[in-house]
Amino acid sequence: MTTPPEDICVASTFLPLTDDWAEFWTDLRHRLQQRRIELLLLPTTSSDRIDFPFIRIPYQLSGFADLISPRPTWSAIPSATALLDSDAAWSGNSGPIADAPLGLQVCRDFYRAILDILRPSSVLAWNPTVPQSRVFLAEATERGVPSWGLERGLLPNTLMLESRSVSALTDLSLSPALRSTLRAHVADPERVTLIRSHYLSSLPTKYPSRDPCDGASMRRRLGIPPDASMFCLFGSAEAANTTPRSNHERRLTSPFFANLPTAAAALHDALAVDANRWLVIQTHPIDRPHLTLSPGPRLVVTDAENIHSLLAATDVCAVLGCSTVQFEALIHEKPLLLLSRSQLSGTSVAYEFRGGDLSPVVEAAARRKDWKERRCAADRFLDFTCEHFLYGYRGAPVRHDLDSLCDLLADLKVPDHDTVDTRFQRFASFLGSYGTDQNPEREERR
Repeated sequence: MTTPPEDICVASTFLPLTDDWAEFWTDLRHRLQQRRIELLLLPTTSSDRIDFPFIRIPYQLSGFADLISPRPTWSAIPSATALLDSDAAWSGNSGPIADAPLGLQVCRDFYRAILDILRPSSVLAWNPTVPQSRVFLAEATERGVPSWGLERGLLPNTLMLESRSVSALTDLSLSPALRSTLRAHVADPERVTLIRSHYLSSLPTKYPSRDPCDGASMRRRLGIPPDASMFCLFGSAEAANTTPRSNHERRLTSPFFANLPTAAAALHDALAVDANRWLVIQTHPIDRPHLTLSPGPRLVVTDAENIHSLLAATDVCAVLGCSTVQFEALIHEKPLLLLSRSQLSGTSVAYEFRGGDLSPVVEAAARRKDWKERRCAADRFLDFTCEHFLYGYRGAPVRHDLDSLCDLLADLKVPDHDTVDTRFQRFASFLGSYGTDQNPEREERR
């Protein structure tokens, strides 16, 4: 007989529930069940392979407005400009969507009900840079519910828990304890070798891309001369890192460049003094529908190329935002040029642009200034994060796995006078009071 769960963990995700991710969430739920915790998943897509409690949620704030039927006639809704601007940026629009203010209020009500009716012992909100996750985490913090932002980790097949956000607001930078221990850490050469050999042999990628090839073949494909000095610039989702400027996190993360085109123009200008230097720009999948970059003299714009092949071909990897390519550059032992703040800021790993003239930083990266010290710092960072910061799955070479994550959540269980099923039924009644046309019972207990 199956022992009934004693508590609830609520997790959201914005990733499509592909077979791989459905398998991941099913595996996590099974491990939590072993610790008498039920997982309530809040995905933005559905999957026939999810046979445990879930409620499909909107991706944009405006979608939450559709939970109310009929629509209210009032319109004066106080709202946070930064959240609405951020929501518009994530949706690829130039301004806030008309229904977003109402959606923001309903979003808050929804997550308050999750927390007050279900009374979970822990919350994992996917991608804490997205407005609705910010709302969820803020409401959990207000109630004292242990909560983290959950995201894909710095390396493939890893996850990270962040108490605030990613990139410049990472715990690696803002937690005094983590910051201190990272800088004092002594890398284990054998572990670092294992980490590099694992990723260089498997060549995993986050997004669909062309088949891998060697560096020389990649240069031929791009039209880069074999003896040229190649800089490759990678951006991450513009909405997460550079827009909108009304959000302080965006200004903190990218204080010098408002967007990828601005950074690309500055880097191209800095490289123009040497006729043997070329710039290749790989755009991020999320930004391709609305980001326009034009090729030029010794400037190549590409998309969907294999990351490992580009890193094999390039001499210097340049990054704007929190793209995980910067950490894969450490695997490939390439000089890294940071045009914004990230988890690597202040670790002595990268050549960091801190405002002013970009040329000296470009020159230092091209000439690999202090290269031995930077390689040692990169080894320290890789070893520390794989030992202490990341959670691995599907064989990732890190110390903590999904059982470690579940043990952490199990240590937070709180006795409740109501059963888990009773709390689910009450939340179904709450959804019904909103007039939503989805079937809460089916969506929750499928």
